[in-house]
Amino acid sequence: MKNIKIILLPVLLFSIVMVSCEDWVQDLPPREDIIEDDVLVDEADIDLLVLGIKTNFSSTIERSSLYSEILGDAVINGRYVCQDATYDVWRELEEGDIQLNNAAVDGLSTNIGEMWHCATNLVDRITNRMGEISEEKKNYGLFNGHLFEGIAYEIYANYYGLNEEEGGGCINSGPFTNSGQLFDMALNKYEEALNFTSDPWEIRVVNSLMARCYLYKGDYSGSRICGALGLTEGDQPFEALYVQSSDNYWWQQASIGLRVQVIVDNRFAQYIDEDPNEANRIPLYELPDELNVSEDTAAVYWTQGKYIEADAPIAFITWQETYLILAELAAIRGQSGNALDAVNAVRGSHGIDPVSEVNRDLIITERDKELFTTGARLIDQRRFDLWHLPSGTWKYLPITESERNANDNLPNVGE
Repeated sequence: MKNIKIILLPVLLFSIVMVSCEDWVQDLPPREDIIEDDVLVDEADIDLLVLGIKTNFSSTIERSSLYSEILGDAVINGRYVCQDATYDVWRELEEGDIQLNNAAVDGLSTNIGEMWHCATNLVDRITNRMGEISEEKKNYGLFNGHLFEGIAYEIYANYYGLNEEEGGGCINSGPFTNSGQLFDMALNKYEEALNFTSDPWEIRVVNSLMARCYLYKGDYSGSRICGALGLTEGDQPFEALYVQSSDNYWWQQASIGLRVQVIVDNRFAQYIDEDPNEANRIPLYELPDELNVSEDTAAVYWTQGKYIEADAPIAFITWQETYLILAELAAIRGQSGNALDAVNAVRGSHGIDPVSEVNRDLIITERDKELFTTGARLIDQRRFDLWHLPSGTWKYLPITESERNANDNLPNVGE
């Protein structure tokens, strides 16, 4: 029987799925929230398709940043402290003892895969399936398609692994691809995206993303070249938005906005004790007494305060991160540049006094503060050999059981 592709609407549920004609229940009114795949072939549909990709992107960023911070040392699953902390799958993340059937990790993998699929589908649709398209709309669609495909590769490279020490992922049930190769794939897609935009801010965003990929893969010269072309002081960040998608997951599950399941490591409160102006970039809230179930009633615990509204955006790349990349390159990676000026520009953007020198420890600390709750800390712990858990624990989110069992390129669990 012929398969029919459909696209679910609204974009909150955006994905492309396969449905057999034989699966339809008869004698029901026609659904109003689906569009057959073959219908989306006009340039007027490109806006809808891009919005769907951005919705997948937002779902991916909220979970990848939160889960990686729990696996790292920035936030702590509050099961002994927070009344609302009930997710065992998050306990596994905190302990680095992650089971291959962990539902949270599996769900995030699905989010990334959907973003990748929708991005590649958009490029194919514009290139091979749509009729006449205006140059402006074609460039808009291809820029976003290539950009978000690259982001999918970068996220796989940053967070997923075949085993505890080996980063990488499988694309579309393909063979395992290690993190270095995934960064190269991301860089290729970012380069391709640049062919379809003349917008100065978009060009700087893409160059900042490339600078980060080069940094993480250890190509410091490439990182410096792209960083110099990246976001500059005062530029707006590139963000995951939650205005037209589901609520920010940090707000849902990890803030006083709705539910508190994690607390932040005490060092962030100490940063503020040492310099109260640090609260400008590390907003914290004290855990309310009524939510505190710890035996030590005198202890003070803190929750993050960045995302306390349902529509709070999450920054994916900022000019401040770009400047800290350039500072790291100049201070400790043998590249040219003025690390001191870059660091002090970042500090000054938050009303924090300048420093007089920059070294490895300061770079690590500045990144810890500036990139709080954005998912960078786990990557930095691996890069700077700062692992906090016992030997043999996961330093990545594992490729999960469902992927291993469905992918002929990987051994089934139990084999």
